[in-house]
Amino acid sequence: MEQTSIKNRMRDILTLFAFVVMAAVAALVVMDILVLPVALFAVAKKTTFNFILGDLTWLFLIAVLGFLLVRLVLALRKDGLSPREIIGHILYRPFSALAVALMVMVSSAVLIGVIYLIFSYNNYFIYKLIN
Repeated sequence: MEQTSIKNRMRDILTLFAFVVMAAVAALVVMDILVLPVALFAVAKKTTFNFILGDLTWLFLIAVLGFLLVRLVLALRKDGLSPREIIGHILYRPFSALAVALMVMVSSAVLIGVIYLIFSYNNYFIYKLIN
């Protein structure tokens, strides 16, 4: 049988509390170790930091997207697709991803709306039940 005495419950709660506090302290220490050098560098060398964060980030993203595009084209050529089919595939993919994203957003909006209606009419229904 499960022991449900106050002493056992307090011990369980204190154990959970201790783990939460230890996790928070560990996260704080790790973030300080990671963020402090970056913050000091950003304050000491503003132009270099802005160049790294602004220009090199864009160059890195463009390089990654270019690499992925080249890899996709090579994989489609290896599968025996013609250049016309490859271009069609590359042009079709973003629109299909956009359609999926819009469908997820519309579904989320409908779900949020239904939850809002349920919670907003909850007080009304409770009032009707009581009176």
